[in-house]
Amino acid sequence: MYSLAVENDNERAMHQLGKIYIYNEMYRDISKGIKLLKQAAENDYSPAQFELAMCFYSGIGVHKDKGEALQWLQRADDLQDEQAHDFLQKHLRFGRLMGFYKSHN
Repeated sequence: MYSLAVENDNERAMHQLGKIYIYNEMYRDISKGIKLLKQAAENDYSPAQFELAMCFYSGIGVHKDKGEALQWLQRADDLQDEQAHDFLQKHLRFGRLMGFYKSHN
């Protein structure tokens, strides 16, 4: 079901299948999952942008890079993504991303 939707460039399906590949042990293929998330994120699908940001923030399937995470969070926030907005507010308040935020603005 998801595979056919992905073939038809459905960003929601890319996002969901990407998460399955990353987090489901039975279907784990992290590099394929990251590729799908990135494809959906580059097509301005904010839930995928947020998920990809969390991968970069935590180092899940990619090298840990808070600067890259911040860029994806900002893109998602620009699209009014509530999760990205809340994450940015919380982490900027506590200074966890402050150095990266200043260097990317």
